[in-house]
Amino acid sequence: MSEKFELCPFCGSSNATLDYYEISGPQELGTIVVCNDCGASAKSIVDWNTRPIEDALTARAEAAEQKLSELQAEIERLRAALSKYANPKSWIMGIQYDNMGPVYVYVDGWLDSEGNTDGPDIAVNALKGGAG
Repeated sequence: MSEKFELCPFCGSSNATLDYYEISGPQELGTIVVCNDCGASAKSIVDWNTRPIEDALTARAEAAEQKLSELQAEIERLRAALSKYANPKSWIMGIQYDNMGPVYVYVDGWLDSEGNTDGPDIAVNALKGGAG
């Protein structure tokens, strides 16, 4: 019977074997899994292969990687939605004149690369999770 053993939890070796030992005499044998490199042991194959902390950490790491992937996608979505509004030259600027000449510079709105002036509304919508 060929059993599959997890790597040794202490040294990482794959060199583990199932050994037998006498419990109360030659007729009664017990089993023990032993790492042949560092000597770590467990009373059974199930005990050797059970890693509740490692399994929990693996699940948490996978959940974190999934969340990271979702956040990276959201960042890219926001960058795409806001990219055409990032150019400072896209502001509609003008100079107000009176009979003495220029009085002040004003900013009236936002022009995107297509000539639309609804940039701030689209940017706010994108930041709230809507389409850009």
